[in-house]
Amino acid sequence: MRHRLWLALIQWGIVLATLVLAIRFMQQIGWSDLEQLLAAAQFSWIWLAVALLGSRGVLLAVRWIQCLPLLHLEFSRVFVLTVHLAAILLNHSTPTARLLGGVYRARVFSRRYPTTFSAVYGTVFLDQTSHQLVQAGLTWVILGGFAWHLGAARLAIALAAGLSIFVGLVLIWRRRRHPLPDSRPARWLRSAVDRRTRSLGPLVDGSRRILEILGRGLADVRLQIRLAALAVGVLLVS
Repeated sequence: MRHRLWLALIQWGIVLATLVLAIRFMQQIGWSDLEQLLAAAQFSWIWLAVALLGSRGVLLAVRWIQCLPLLHLEFSRVFVLTVHLAAILLNHSTPTARLLGGVYRARVFSRRYPTTFSAVYGTVFLDQTSHQLVQAGLTWVILGGFAWHLGAARLAIALAAGLSIFVGLVLIWRRRRHPLPDSRPARWLRSAVDRRTRSLGPLVDGSRRILEILGRGLADVRLQIRLAALAVGVLLVS
């Protein structure tokens, strides 16, 4: 009973903090200046921007949908789309980067379908990890290209070498196909927790489930190709 009370207080605290931040944000907007800018703008470009912004949200939802079959259950894609769009709004209205939106996705989905929060958050973590890997790789390539174009050949070569080492490490990991929950860091974490206390057992089990989903997703080549293509699409429309 006390645990539920604290959970309810935390949830209402997050809601109130979000409302306060939203009100403060609205107060900082220069509405008269915005009205003048909109009056002078070409609405064809505005509609194009709105369409690209909406396309970005849809692509992000589709990318997460690619990860959800790892849970081995049926789900509504319309429901996933609405949840993901709500998570995007939550991310943009609170100073939590993607953390709060990801937790919201896992929380709402696990309440709707017969699965656990940890399992769903594993798909969220896989979705975000794949996106960050693609974004980092493209950024590395672009920086190397700019360095070469500006005549900094040594820097370009160093960036290319760093990217090659990273790709090589990924390929080595793929050849080993060592499940993340059974990897050395995961085994060390479990043993350290077991030595200290048994009360963190559910936390360790949840972390293990997240790592299991992440490992299976990263080992699926076809899934990673789809996620990479969607990540490039998200970056293009952004």
